[in-house]
Amino acid sequence: MAATAISSRILPPTFSLYLARLFLKWLLGTMALIVVIVLVADLFQFLTDEGIGKNVWRVLVIALLKLPQTAQQAIPFAILVAGLGTYRQLTQSSELIVARASGLSVWQFLLPVLVAAFLVGVFRVTALDPFATTLMARYETMRSIYFEGTDGLSVSISGGVWLREQDEKGTSIVHAFGVDAATGTLTRVTILQLDRNDQFEIRYDALTGRLRAGHWELEEVRQVEAGRGAVRLDRLELPTRLAFSQIVDRFAKTNSISFWELPAYAANLEATGFSGRPHKLLWHRLLAMPFLYLALILIAAAFALRLYRKGDGVMLVGAGALTGFLLYFFSDLVYALGINSSIPLELAAWAPAGVVGLLGIALLLHLEDG
Repeated sequence: MAATAISSRILPPTFSLYLARLFLKWLLGTMALIVVIVLVADLFQFLTDEGIGKNVWRVLVIALLKLPQTAQQAIPFAILVAGLGTYRQLTQSSELIVARASGLSVWQFLLPVLVAAFLVGVFRVTALDPFATTLMARYETMRSIYFEGTDGLSVSISGGVWLREQDEKGTSIVHAFGVDAATGTLTRVTILQLDRNDQFEIRYDALTGRLRAGHWELEEVRQVEAGRGAVRLDRLELPTRLAFSQIVDRFAKTNSISFWELPAYAANLEATGFSGRPHKLLWHRLLAMPFLYLALILIAAAFALRLYRKGDGVMLVGAGALTGFLLYFFSDLVYALGINSSIPLELAAWAPAGVVGLLGIALLLHLEDG
């Protein structure tokens, strides 16, 4: 008797796989549509940009490099649409009516889709995100090469701060062991100047360096020029197109750092003197992503079941779109509060998943048991 009672509460494997496959079909179809729209929009933007020239293949490559990073931002919306479509289809075909008549509850036929959504979230964070950030880094490099009006600045954080500035005269490579972000002062600065053929010209070693308007201001400088001996100077000014705000903005960017690299990158930033808060916040946000997908399925099921019973498909679509917009607005608002240190970063990262999940559970409880 006990074994029979337990087995009656377990969804049959065939039906479970059917539900998961149906959800994945809806998800892949929605993502395919989003990818096409994003790709066409990016191609149109690049082709109308004077800086890219008329090389159509180059435009296509650059658009494809950007595509995964842009498309994965739309996955939460696709999850919501796929959940709405799945349960609306099951209700229209009366399959859920039959399932209920056989004694299954809403939580039982939700479970396979929840598992599928969670696995999609894990895949998005652990595999798709590193792939997309790698391509995004390549996209930014190609964009800086082929688009006009770029600043020629490359940055890196490893054993200190590394900067690379390129112009028509040649290349400057800057290394500093530490940064005072409040004053814009770099400590133990080394500047290598190379000509247009990447041949060494001059090296500067300074105790401190500050970026002023249009120039580096170096103090206690040791200058070594190719073919000459070392010269010591108390103070030296070197022309540059860089600004300290540019450097801060570049290090604050997170779209080319993968999930696996974020903790170490944030630690390196903080050890150097920059803020690693945006990268820590993004890391927690990615950790919360699979749970957000679970929450979206609960919301989708609540809307699909409730509104279809009322016979209003248009209201279903409108409610889903409105929910997606509100979620996007709420997530961005909480994220901004986390960046500004108005709330703890863990709360900023996990609050959207928690709030949406509780709302979905409350709606389903009211629908099924209320």
